[in-house]
Amino acid sequence: MNEKGIIQELEIFLKELRDYYSYRNEMKRRTFTSQELEQVGNLRRMLVRKFGKHKKLIVEITGKENVTIVFSNKEYVTDIWSVGLLANPIIRTPIALGYCIDSVIETIGRLEDDINHGKRDPETGEIIALKQPSKSEIDLSNWTAIFDAMQFHPRVIQVSESLFKTGNYASAIFEAFKAVDNYVKEKTGISLNGQALMSKVFDENAPIIKLNDLLTQSDRDEQEGFKFLFKGAMIGIRNPKAHDNVVQTDPYRTLEYLSLASLLMRRIEEGKLVKLLNQRSKKP
Repeated sequence: MNEKGIIQELEIFLKELRDYYSYRNEMKRRTFTSQELEQVGNLRRMLVRKFGKHKKLIVEITGKENVTIVFSNKEYVTDIWSVGLLANPIIRTPIALGYCIDSVIETIGRLEDDINHGKRDPETGEIIALKQPSKSEIDLSNWTAIFDAMQFHPRVIQVSESLFKTGNYASAIFEAFKAVDNYVKEKTGISLNGQALMSKVFDENAPIIKLNDLLTQSDRDEQEGFKFLFKGAMIGIRNPKAHDNVVQTDPYRTLEYLSLASLLMRRIEEGKLVKLLNQRSKKP
C-alpha cells in the first residue's frame, strides 16, 4: 500500500481512538448500561487489532513507545499502548491514551511530509523525490492504474482491489457494499442488516450515526437523503449481487459503483455516533 493509503487508514484509526477516549471519559461521569459497555468493549478490541497492524510504523516514525506512570506513589515505565488500550494493564490511564493519539497524529504528519517533500532512502538516508502522476499521465487503458488513482476509501481497497484487478467485477462491487453494511454494524454495534440497519442508523428523527448537526431543514434533508442512499445501495446493489448470478464486464461501470461505496464509507467514518453518549442509564 502506498503512503496515501496508509494515511487514510491511520486517519480512520485516529478517529476511532478519539471516540474511545471520549467514551472512557464519559464512563467517569456516569454508569454505562450493559449494552454500552459491550459497544465500548467491541471498539477497544477493534482498536487493539488495528494497533497491532500499525504500531511498528508509528514507533518507527515517532520513536515514542514508553511513558512513565505514577501509581500508588510508584513510577512505572511502560508501553503507552498497553496502558492506554490493552486489557488488564498495571494501570489504565487516559493520559497514556492521549499519548497514543498524539503519536498517530505525528505519524500522519510525517507521512504527509514525505509525500510533499520526498522521503529518505532507508539505506543511504538521501531524500528521494516522490512524483505523483497527473491525470494526463495515467494510461486510460490500464484499469489497474486507474483504480489506484481513484484513491478509494481503505476499506473499499481492502476488499475490492484484488477482485477488480483480476477482472472479478461483480464480486468487487458486492464485497464493497457488504463492507459498507459491516462498517455500519461495527461502528454502532447493531446486529441488523441491509435496509433495516440503514433505516435505523441514519433515521433523521433519531439517528444513531449523525451526518451533520441536524440544526436546519437542510441538515435534516441531507440526513434523510443519505439514509435513502444507504438503503438504496443495500436494496439495489448489494442484494442483487448477492442473490443473482450477475454478469459485470465493464470496468468503468465497476469503478462508478466502487466510487459510491467509497463515498458512503467516508460518510460513515465522518458521522458522529450519538446513541452511546446520549443514552443515560435508567434508575431501577
